[in-house]
Amino acid sequence: MRIELNKQYGPALVNLLRQVSMTACKVLRPIAFSTGTHSNVLDTSDSAIEDMTTFIDNVTSANYYVTNQESSELIRFDATVARTLDTSQFQSEGILCKENKVVLNTFTDLKVSIIFRYSNNRYTVKENVLFLQKQGINTDEYIVIPSRHCAVDSFTQSEIESEENYVVDIDIKSDVCSIEQILDQTMKTISEQVEKLGQKIKES
Repeated sequence: MRIELNKQYGPALVNLLRQVSMTACKVLRPIAFSTGTHSNVLDTSDSAIEDMTTFIDNVTSANYYVTNQESSELIRFDATVARTLDTSQFQSEGILCKENKVVLNTFTDLKVSIIFRYSNNRYTVKENVLFLQKQGINTDEYIVIPSRHCAVDSFTQSEIESEENYVVDIDIKSDVCSIEQILDQTMKTISEQVEKLGQKIKES
């Protein structure tokens, strides 16, 4: 995508485009895990083959989608796993994963709970813990992890030499959203914020 802008304002506008696009669209990511009755940061359960670290890595390594774009910010998956848990089972809660992968194997029936957050930001463990507690979740029963809810995997820009304008080629890549969605939401967000800024200036 090639953009031509005023030389004076072009670099700032493209930088704004990059920053806003990173968090323009909501992304679904897992943030908390619980297995059995005594799981911790290392162990899932005597009933599970994988340890907690491997289990979390298996779940977080996939990309997830929601069936309803108006989904609540918290989506909880609870199940009793008999032998295997794979990503296709998340569909019961409106969570889709294009890659059907096994994330946990068990010897006997095992209760598993995974909490997903549908948002557009980056959150530390503490921020996710506070979010869960506000939702009435007992975080002592969960292993909570940090999360990155960014739809843009890469945003690269290459300036083209020009005497009159600021010309730049932009390439955006995303595995979870279409580029059209990202750009539409980005421009909507920028327009809303510019309008708010205009109102504040008028009121001052």
